[in-house]
Amino acid sequence: MKTKKKSKYTNYLYYLLISLLLALCAYLSCNNLIVLIGVFVVFLFYFLLRTQKSYTNITKRYQKIHFVYNFVNNVVTSISVYKNVDVSVDKTLENIDLTPYREIGDMSSMSGSDKLRYLTSYFSLPIYDTFMNIIDLYIENGGDILEMTEHLLAQLKDIEGESISVKTFDRSKSISIGILWIVALVIPVFIRFALSDFFASLCSSAIYVVGIAVIYLFLLLTIEMITSRISHQRIKGVDL
Repeated sequence: MKTKKKSKYTNYLYYLLISLLLALCAYLSCNNLIVLIGVFVVFLFYFLLRTQKSYTNITKRYQKIHFVYNFVNNVVTSISVYKNVDVSVDKTLENIDLTPYREIGDMSSMSGSDKLRYLTSYFSLPIYDTFMNIIDLYIENGGDILEMTEHLLAQLKDIEGESISVKTFDRSKSISIGILWIVALVIPVFIRFALSDFFASLCSSAIYVVGIAVIYLFLLLTIEMITSRISHQRIKGVDL
């Protein structure tokens, strides 16, 4: 809980600093206090109300995918060793830090098989439902759990690999777009210091000042498009 709160407040600090930097950059681009205040307020509220919520949801999605991949693999391995579902689940959970997954709640009073069923509502993944069907079949009839889950584990590996690829692609794409925007925003600031007389004449034009404000509006729209795309990114086999 403390770790999550610390991360949340750290994000708030980042949002504040980024909003301040953008506002300062906007002011240096046009010498207009109204633009400075407007950019700071709009971006700060956007980051706090929109970005933080999206960041939390995206983080939870990848946490669930990574958790179910490790959890199912470890449970299957333990069952192959202990030949008992309850013991295997308890042994697996003993070695997992559940702090990041506090939404799961307290499962200490449940048996191992009950814990597996309880986690169905947390994961909400079709592949986990398939895993539970295999576990029920194993409890009723026994068998070789490794052979019974071979195809399922291969699917989980594919989902985990795709989630990593999607996350890496989204990050690299966002960084590339961010670099392009940094270059675009720095150009007016460069003109201020390199061509001071020309810059002064630009700032006296209302059209130029409005143009700077519009540029930052387009930046906000770009951030929203990226955030929306990442938030609704589809990963094969995952319905989150």
